[in-house]
Parts: sequence; structure tokens; C-alpha cells
Amino acid sequence: MKPTTERRSFYRINDTIGLHFTLLDDGAVGQPAGALDRPLSSQLDEIDRDFNQLANILWQENPTFARALGLLNRKLSLLAARTLGDESRESTACEELLVNISGSGMGFDSPEQFARGARLLLTLVLKPSNVTLRLTGVVIASEPGSGQGENGYWTRVNFDESDEAAREQLIQHVVQRQCAQIQKTD
Repeated sequence: MKPTTERRSFYRINDTIGLHFTLLDDGAVGQPAGALDRPLSSQLDEIDRDFNQLANILWQENPTFARALGLLNRKLSLLAARTLGDESRESTACEELLVNISGSGMGFDSPEQFARGARLLLTLVLKPSNVTLRLTGVVIASEPGSGQGENGYWTRVNFDESDEAAREQLIQHVVQRQCAQIQKTD
């Protein structure tokens, strides 16, 4: 038997997340460089990432309590969105979708087709913690025939390497969700 070579660098899972995406102009940057005058929404996202780590650990031990904390976090996020105005409304406008995701990229159904090489700003709301991650990605394919009917497109993107903190959080989420999925099948 001939050995096969695995091309993927990270585990890949199917997961339901909140997703919102927008097409970036050629000169647009997905995230600020991280100066001290970061927007409040960016600081809240950082706190959400820390919360997500703890909630995912807790999910293994006590799913009911973790879900309650996730709902409380979502409630606080909604209040923050209302307080901050338009700056953070994007995260509450996320549509729940089943995606195929890893630390290096994702595939998802989209109602529109994107050109190969197009840059997208992706807002992901991870479940059950409701933490929001913002990543930029490059479209590697957008093909007709997804699960959304006749007008849907299966769009695949690779995440930018520069989004290191958000990608690390996503990798942890994927590994934890994979462990939870394996435990359910045992």
C-alpha cells in the first residue's frame, strides 16, 4: 500500500458558528496594528478570546454551567453592541452557518460568488462561548452547488498569517470542539 501525505496543517471540523463577511478593498487592512488607542470593540474581543478559552475548558467538565456563562457573555456582548453603536454591530449581525473550519481556513456557503484572490473580512462567533473573532482571508475558490440551493456558492478561504492571536484562539476552539465531538460518539 502506498503511503499518503497529509497536506493539512490543522485539524478540520464541521461546526456551527455565527458568520458575517464583507469584501475588502485592495488597500483595506483587516485589523489595526495594535496601538494603545485600539477601539473598545477590539479590547472587548480580546477579553472574549480569554473568556472563550475558559468556557471551552469548563464545557468539558460542566456543559450546563458553560452554556449559562455563554448566554451571559452573549447578553453582555449585545449590551456592548448597543452601547458602542455601529462599531460592533457587525458581530450581532452574524448568521449561524454550518462551516468546515480549521486554524488555517474555512469553507462556507455564501449567497454570492467571490473571485479567486478576493480579500474578505470575516467575523466569526464561536459557540458555545459566543466569543467573536475577526480574521481576514483570501478566497481560494467560490464554486456553485453548495447546500443553499441553486444560487449558493461553496466559498473557501485561507486566513491571513498576520491574524496570529485570533488564529491561535480558533485552533484551540477547533481542538476542543473536536474532542467534544469524539466524546459524543464514544
